[in-house]
Amino acid sequence: LSMLPESLYEHLMFPGWTGEVWIEPEKEATQGGNFLKGYMSEIGDLCAVFGAGNQPCVVAMDVINKVFCDSCVVVCKMNPVNEYAGPLLEEMFQPLIQAGVICFVYGGSETGQLLTASPQVDSIMITGSNQTHDAIVWQGKPKVGTPPMAKPVDSELGCVSPVVVVPGNWTDKELDDKAQDVVSGVVNNASFNCLAVKCIVVARGWALRDKFLARIEHHLQACSVRSCYYPGSRQKYDEFVSHYPEAKLLGAEGSQIVGGQIVHWALAREVAAVDGEYALVNEPWCGVLSEVVVECGDDPVAFMVMAAHVANVQMWGTLSCGVLCDPRTQRRHAAALDRLIADLQYGAVVLNSMGLLGFIFAPLTWGGFAGRSSLADVQSGLGMVHNSFMIDNVQKSVLKVPWNALPLTPYWSHRHRNAPAMGRRMIDFASNSSFLNFGKMVYAALRG
Repeated sequence: LSMLPESLYEHLMFPGWTGEVWIEPEKEATQGGNFLKGYMSEIGDLCAVFGAGNQPCVVAMDVINKVFCDSCVVVCKMNPVNEYAGPLLEEMFQPLIQAGVICFVYGGSETGQLLTASPQVDSIMITGSNQTHDAIVWQGKPKVGTPPMAKPVDSELGCVSPVVVVPGNWTDKELDDKAQDVVSGVVNNASFNCLAVKCIVVARGWALRDKFLARIEHHLQACSVRSCYYPGSRQKYDEFVSHYPEAKLLGAEGSQIVGGQIVHWALAREVAAVDGEYALVNEPWCGVLSEVVVECGDDPVAFMVMAAHVANVQMWGTLSCGVLCDPRTQRRHAAALDRLIADLQYGAVVLNSMGLLGFIFAPLTWGGFAGRSSLADVQSGLGMVHNSFMIDNVQKSVLKVPWNALPLTPYWSHRHRNAPAMGRRMIDFASNSSFLNFGKMVYAALRG
């Protein structure tokens, strides 16, 4: 089902972009099933939403999804890491709080345990780690049979998020542009994102492989070092570096950073695409990137078949995946590329950019690939959020981006020089989609 672009403004802001939701095989593309189940009940379910600790916008979107798409009343527990954002979210949701639809609570694990055990809570939604999910669902018991937690649990968890780089004859500018895209996917929020780029999958025989990695290394070196502010992230970083002691430590020194321990970006080359490889099965919740090498030549078709196996079978997680394929290779091997996109078992597949862009658009869905996860092997989670058109039975979303970007810096790029002003103009436009506000937003974008 085609979801993007929907409006004139979307055509103007994202020329050439298309977004689709794909329906699970042998199921119908119905609409509003979850909404109607809640709407038809007398009081609606009470859902306990466990907010993400990294991005307050994720908390807001999870709450909105449960209220408007699933017709739930919501009690949202803020994560202690970013509970400072709670009062701002309360201000934003004040009309719904006054109506008794939403409330926010604060605290640590004891508060969470009270919520999950409460007989008043009907269902649970968690954005976090698979370990937290298992602690709620299995409560320390073996993951066999029926779990101790009988309530329905939706989850959006982590992923070793890959970018599949199809070999082709790229220009120097294309190599540099796509390297900057990869680096933007790594460094955003100090890499504390479930959608952060964690590995690039490349063919050993690609003639431009070393040149591409050199541009990635160059742009990582130009980025400032960051703080391991998220609890447990320094341990994850140290474990990764100990497994790959040859990893290059990159990043500009001298930044004024408050709090946490400062670490460099770690780039591990020549990681083998084999079962059980550490970088493929452990989500590194920290600023690292792996080059995963597929043992094949530079034949794009053979590589795409092998890369799909690596991404689907050897890597942990099913949340988001990017694919980079230049337009010449796309034209010559269109059927193979279509097959790759169809075969990738990820909830969001983005052609010609990073998987993180799949998160931006509310009409698309966000969550693990439908049909791959279970409560015993949850991987990137069960259920989907966003989905503003309330489409039922979605398998995944596919976003296709033009290879050649507009001649301006994307606002999600780490290189954008006017991001604060751009953000304010985007909020103005979202609240009042007038041509004047659109013009102000475009002006802020051009200054980036």
